Amino acid sequence: HIWFYSRNITDTSPALAEGSCNMASYLILRKQKTLEAEFLIKGLFASKDKIYGAGFRKVQKLADRRGIQGWLEYAQKNKRI
Repeated sequence: HIWFYSRNITDTSPALAEGSCNMASYLILRKQKTLEAEFLIKGLFASKDKIYGAGFRKVQKLADRRGIQGWLEYAQKNKRI
C-alpha cells in the first residue's frame, strides 16, 4: 500500500492493489524456508476471494510474463488488472 501511495496512485482497482500487495508478500515469503511461509504461500494460491486471491493470481501471472519491473510499471499506468 505504501508503494501505491508514495507514487500518488489512489484510484487503482481493489484487485490490482490488493493483488499487488499480496504479490509483494509472496516475493518475501518464497525466500523464507519455513513451514509458516509455505502455509501462507499455499493460502495465496488457494484463496477463493475475488480481490485478494484472484487479484494475487492475476498479478502473479503478469509478473511471470513481464518480470517484476514490468508488473510495477503496469501497476503505475493501469487502474485494473
